[in-house]
Amino acid sequence: MAAPKGNPGPSGGGGIVRNEKGEMIIAYAMPLGIVTKNTAETLALKAVIEWCIDQNVKKLEIESDSLMLVQWLTNTTSIPLSLQNEVQDIRSKIELFEETKIIPPSVGFHCSGSFSNTPAGEIERHNITLSWS
Repeated sequence: MAAPKGNPGPSGGGGIVRNEKGEMIIAYAMPLGIVTKNTAETLALKAVIEWCIDQNVKKLEIESDSLMLVQWLTNTTSIPLSLQNEVQDIRSKIELFEETKIIPPSVGFHCSGSFSNTPAGEIERHNITLSWS
């Protein structure tokens, strides 16, 4: 979801939004300024959740490669003071959906082939599944 060069460093975030059938709705990427990796992960997720709210999405499934972000959202680890407001804002927005699942990163290996160091590879690392029904 995020690709900083340095920590902190110039960062961008992105992901893929899919419908309940797994079909891609949008792929998104955005510049995030000079921030840390954790800040970039948080800001990129917040942006896509806001997009889903604007689109009147009812069900949300978040799959992130950031174990830290998943743990913050599920209250399993403490949040750095600098990100507490952003994470709380995401939690509040998640409550607006009829149903939400947060899926932790898979344990093991994921091969993304030649895309691993490209913008497409960065977008591929984060998936949002949603439903309008």
